[in-house]
Amino acid sequence: MPHVETGVPVVVPVTSQCRVPIYAIEYEYDSRRDVQDALRPEHRQFVRSLVDDGTVLASGPWRGGPVGDDTPPGTAAPGALLLLRAESAEAALAALDGDPFRAAGLLASRRAREWDPVVGPFA
Repeated sequence: MPHVETGVPVVVPVTSQCRVPIYAIEYEYDSRRDVQDALRPEHRQFVRSLVDDGTVLASGPWRGGPVGDDTPPGTAAPGALLLLRAESAEAALAALDGDPFRAAGLLASRRAREWDPVVGPFA
């Protein structure tokens, strides 16, 4: 979040007294890999700006297909997982509205779910 007077991004450490929920956002991409490849630098710059302001905790593409569910091998759509701090699922999605991938219509879908880590670095 930017400092009110200077506009410089400020990362506020999260403590037990100041706990903003974490949301897992799942992107599912459409099949236009050539457009994704062309826009990837802009997309990553956008995501890095959200890392810098403390909104995005982690982001990255899925590798391979899901294992252990009923999805036949090789049929899962390409996509990504992003972990964000936000006040609500709607706010988490709104934070990603400026993503160049979204502006270009490359997202077949995106879903937000609150995630409550109890063990590990995000707990």
